[in-house]
Amino acid sequence: MRSTVLITVFALMIWGAAPTLAGDCVSLDSDGDTVNDCADNCIAVANPGQDDSDGDSCGNVCDGDFDQDSIIGYPDMGALSANIGTTNSNFDLTEPVGDTVTVDDANAFSGLFGTTPGPSGTTAGTLACP
Repeated sequence: MRSTVLITVFALMIWGAAPTLAGDCVSLDSDGDTVNDCADNCIAVANPGQDDSDGDSCGNVCDGDFDQDSIIGYPDMGALSANIGTTNSNFDLTEPVGDTVTVDDANAFSGLFGTTPGPSGTTAGTLACP
């Protein structure tokens, strides 16, 4: 799949139609969730629901940055731990978003720990969430 995306991007660059996030949305869908990358709030993880409970333009499934400091770290882990068993959708990292925060969400969080949120194609011409 990645090689297909790279070949497509290369071909578009040769013909002068390189995909941009600020321009027209091209038909690349890196994560296979049926949402084009430039409109996808989480390019790396399939999230057809495009849930963004905290409204930061970064989809729940790739946004464990609950304190909005641009790094997914220990304070975020504490906040998630305090919300296990609740229905607080801000801490729901697995689809369907809006059900109970469970160990599945903690497992998803562990894969995000130490990283920045994202990437998102919906944030002002960048691939990173704000």
